[in-house]
Amino acid sequence: MFNEHFDLDRLPLAALKVSLALSLLTLINYGMALPALVASLGGTVLVVGSVLSLAAFFRAVSRVFAGFLRDRLGDRPVLFLAAAMRGLAFTLLAFSQDVRQVALAAVLFSSSQGFESIALLSFTASQTVGSSATSTFFGLVLTVRMLPGTLSSVFTGFLAKTFGVKSVFAAGMLLSVAVLAALSKVEIRSSKHPSKIENAGRVLKFEYMILWLSTLFLFMAVTSFAPLLTLWVTRELGYDLAILGLVLFPQSLVALFSRVYSGYIADKLGSLKSLILVGLVRFAAFFLIPYASAPLLLAALVALRGSLMAGPPRNAYIASLFNRKSYGKAYGAVGVAQDMGGIVGPLASSLIAEVWGFKAAFHFMALCVAIYASLLLLLLKENKPTGLVR
Repeated sequence: MFNEHFDLDRLPLAALKVSLALSLLTLINYGMALPALVASLGGTVLVVGSVLSLAAFFRAVSRVFAGFLRDRLGDRPVLFLAAAMRGLAFTLLAFSQDVRQVALAAVLFSSSQGFESIALLSFTASQTVGSSATSTFFGLVLTVRMLPGTLSSVFTGFLAKTFGVKSVFAAGMLLSVAVLAALSKVEIRSSKHPSKIENAGRVLKFEYMILWLSTLFLFMAVTSFAPLLTLWVTRELGYDLAILGLVLFPQSLVALFSRVYSGYIADKLGSLKSLILVGLVRFAAFFLIPYASAPLLLAALVALRGSLMAGPPRNAYIASLFNRKSYGKAYGAVGVAQDMGGIVGPLASSLIAEVWGFKAAFHFMALCVAIYASLLLLLLKENKPTGLVR
């Protein structure tokens, strides 16, 4: 199926190896475990949203700093720093005694995510620039990155139910050590492929700014989903974390394939059309989820939400706009949009849930992705796509 797109000689094996090393950390479902830890320490839904919003602010700051650091020092130092920060965050969470300590650890964890994502995306872009299958390559790298995450909800739920929620973070602490050891074995070098576009100032072009704004709205919904679903399923529906893990498992299984076929669809259909399709699918899922209570139906709707991914086409689109030396700043800038969504989204959705209930909060997420899709539709109509975006 991929023959006309794939050039095996240019398959980004180095990026896949880095992604495989980082994938060990996805065995821990942080978004599922953190709200449970805050609740066990006496925190309310609003406290959960506040902690996540604070963490998202620092993730945004870290992405900006990581972008400049990556473009100056390269990908390797940033990746090692990210893994070390992640291990420290897990250690603090495993030994936390109050919500303030959890908030500090969440800030450190989110900052590590900012460093890691910028380095991994920039390294992948440098390996795939010029390919006609850039979106698919990004899908492969992101799939490998999330591969163990297929079992993360079940694994996390089992640990939390059997040994307590803090055991989840103790396991993450050990996995972080393994990641650092694995990264030390991987050679991380810059690609030799020449850049097609040398004008990094395109960041201010209309198409990039619309993409940035749409990403903000998408991530207002994305970052709200896991904590709200966790609290709704455990508090309103009365299920435990083991049942929640089973509800999330089909989505993890779908995600095992969806990043690759989402990238392939984008390479065939066009990145903007593919991104709009992501918005339509997620709108349907967010709108319908609060009307489901049976675990099987919930699992189906949660899986629908993850059936198409925005990451591969968005990352390929950004890669087509910048030269290789500016990838860090380019991905850092759009990462700020993601994290601004993470600042506003969880706080707004948790406040809505407190005042008007969980149904209104899920519908708020549906509204956010509707705005996201509408902005991209405007971009599709007003501008002819450039670079690898067809």
